[in-house]
Amino acid sequence: MCRLFGSLAAGEMDLRGHLVSSELSLLAQSSANRKRLQGHGWGIGHFSPAGRPLIFVSTRPVYKDKKGYAAQVGKASGNTVIAHIRRASNPRGLDMSAIIRPQNQQPFAYKSWLFAHNGTVRIPDQALKLAGRHKRLMKGNNDSEVYFRLLMNSIEKTGSVRQGVLQTVDLLWKAWKETPADIQKKQEVPYVGLNFLLGDGRRFWALCKYDGWKPKDDDNWLCHPKPPHPLFEMCYRLEDGGKGLAVASEATLPGGRWQPLRDGMLLEARLEDGLVQLELESIG
Repeated sequence: MCRLFGSLAAGEMDLRGHLVSSELSLLAQSSANRKRLQGHGWGIGHFSPAGRPLIFVSTRPVYKDKKGYAAQVGKASGNTVIAHIRRASNPRGLDMSAIIRPQNQQPFAYKSWLFAHNGTVRIPDQALKLAGRHKRLMKGNNDSEVYFRLLMNSIEKTGSVRQGVLQTVDLLWKAWKETPADIQKKQEVPYVGLNFLLGDGRRFWALCKYDGWKPKDDDNWLCHPKPPHPLFEMCYRLEDGGKGLAVASEATLPGGRWQPLRDGMLLEARLEDGLVQLELESIG
């Protein structure tokens, strides 16, 4: 599974620490577990002063592209940053050469939205049929992009991220009911993990949703074997007197008051008077 990091800040954030230099950084996580190497590329997104998403992606393993990765971290600016390192899912059973391509790397962008996902949509072809006009906007064959297109279509229809998430989950289960029995038997569930980070340059959302699913192998964070943490459980912390927020698949800096973002929780954050204002809600 992939690893995510996102931040919302009124001032400077220690992005280099979170993403590059600490022993828990996103870079450190990429090769911390040799059985779970994040070896299928990486990407970083932020916003221009005009509010336009800016994205750099690479198909190289981040642990083999440390200089290029660090250089892009240094260029990330603005109040919102989203970073993604990839361990690719492959529900269609495609050749890996078709999967490890620039158009399949995250984050993804649409208009003012920036998005990254950790998990797998196991029935991407069936789900994409329900994405409305966003079906035509698909650029690659990543099941995470199918989720992104479903979510964007749902947000546009409902007018809110919360309602968009709920509608997207409903659509995934609708697609599951319409999935042939042989595919259902093979895939077992419509999705494994709907965790995401989402920003529009003004606000920031993080969803942790995996419905209690556990992998067959070690169910734990990559850099935190003790005490154990469920692989899909996310975390967040406020920084610098509340002037910044970090959200990640697992803690990216030692210390600090990292708080769990548990299964079924939606976090929404915005900046007011130079401080991060947080709202947390259980959506099941």
